[in-house]
Amino acid sequence: MGEKYKVEGYWDCSACGAKGIRGRYRECPNCGKPRGEDVQFYLKEYGEEYALKDDDTSDNPDWFCEYCSSYNPDGAAKCLSCGAERGTRDYSQMRDTETSQLVVDANADGVDDSGQISEEERAKQNYQREREDREKKQREHNEAHGFTSPQPPQSDGKKWKTWQKVLAGVGIFLLISVIAALVLPDEVDIEVKSLHWQRSIQIEQKVTVNESDWSLPEGGRLREKQREIHHHDHVLDHYEEYYENVSERVVDHYETITHKKDLGNGKFEIEKTKKPVYKTVTKKEKRKKPVYVDVPVYQTKYYYVIERWKSTRTVDTQGDDKKPYWGDYELAKASGPYGIGEERVAGQTETLTVTGVVKDEEKTYTVEDADWWNSMEVGESIHGLADSDGKLVKDEDE
Repeated sequence: MGEKYKVEGYWDCSACGAKGIRGRYRECPNCGKPRGEDVQFYLKEYGEEYALKDDDTSDNPDWFCEYCSSYNPDGAAKCLSCGAERGTRDYSQMRDTETSQLVVDANADGVDDSGQISEEERAKQNYQREREDREKKQREHNEAHGFTSPQPPQSDGKKWKTWQKVLAGVGIFLLISVIAALVLPDEVDIEVKSLHWQRSIQIEQKVTVNESDWSLPEGGRLREKQREIHHHDHVLDHYEEYYENVSERVVDHYETITHKKDLGNGKFEIEKTKKPVYKTVTKKEKRKKPVYVDVPVYQTKYYYVIERWKSTRTVDTQGDDKKPYWGDYELAKASGPYGIGEERVAGQTETLTVTGVVKDEEKTYTVEDADWWNSMEVGESIHGLADSDGKLVKDEDE
């Protein structure tokens, strides 16, 4: 918390234009008019030397007498100007609170027996005129400051947000379209020009090979072994000192922040607080960083010979008819120790293709459905689904 004290404010009379009236006065010393509801207090000086001494009055705002339009201190139960109880609004309430009443005629028109307007009626009329003046000034004030003017039109921010949404939607649609084009198959109508098949048999032979490893496998015949680097360990060797520039924020000085609060009773509360102002300073600090070295780790490496199956040849057949067949072959038997020279079938592959015209362009597709491929005839038009890998599949929805 900072230091608090109160100082006296000032106000200007809206009736006669008198300036710089001290806040302690509730009526204009020039024309006698009470300060109105729209009074604005202001400060001229608020240093500590202007602090109010021994001020025991309430910090609550003054209350406004709705009967005579005068301001009164918070502690006053009755208006200091007209004597009306706090909260009195009209003439009937005022009459109930007064200890003495003027004698009025039977019509209660505010005229006494001598034909003169009573003081109560005069005060009532004055109050009505002042109220009308206040309402007029309030309307003029609102109009001058634009309080009653229509709200300004909304900025284009929402329009821009709408366009952003539209662009984002278009972007997502295009992205989905690209993905769909790459993943989903296209419907094609192809006029068959030719059919082609190709079959292949892969043959492997057992041969002796030289290998090395960190262990000797089953069936391997050792040729030699030796100690070699298996890997390197990253090991801490020492620490190296160095200096690094380090920045930190420190308090440079304090500045006084003054807060002024209008208490609404001709006084202001002044609170002064100290706010630290920082600056950045740079200094060198000693640091240590670890220095590592790579230490080789040795293990025994084995060099050996062993028999492995190795792909050596294929038996291929192909044709442009619908009579695919597998080629003839003979497998060699072992011709040496450990089964060296022995052959075996490693696998068989078959590729079926159809070539035709799609939208005036000749294309070739692979077909995995052998029954469908066999049903195709040169010169006929077929319908299928083609993917990005060049495969043609039957449209099951037909």
